[in-house]
Amino acid sequence: MNISNNYKSLLKRIENKSEAVGTSLKSSIIVGASKYADVSMIREAYKAGLEVFAENRVQDFIRKRQELLDLKIKWHFIGHLQTNKVRKIVGEVELIHSVDSLRLAREVSKWAKAKAIIQPVLLQINVGSVKGKGGLNAKKSLQ
Repeated sequence: MNISNNYKSLLKRIENKSEAVGTSLKSSIIVGASKYADVSMIREAYKAGLEVFAENRVQDFIRKRQELLDLKIKWHFIGHLQTNKVRKIVGEVELIHSVDSLRLAREVSKWAKAKAIIQPVLLQINVGSVKGKGGLNAKKSLQ
């Protein structure tokens, strides 16, 4: 099965599950984790209808975005983002998925202010305050 057929099959499965729970496919955002895909694979998925792609390495994101400027891709950043690379991501992606520390949140805010933008993020919360697990401590960081 090729990328296009896989994507169409995925859409059908999501549509069926959505209907089963009383919602619609249109209320979902499908994000293609393109972190191991080459540019030709991303092009094929885009041609099939996938519009949102996510990378987890800043250097890969920069390279792929540059090679795909002719497409109207919406980019996300997934995975751990190092504070020293925040300036390269803020304002370049629609969403940062894993802000996992107050230090990182402050760095994102600093660069967003410098670029006069609002950078949407998802906060990673360690709700159980489990040692060794990533994420903000829900009891301490959010007070």
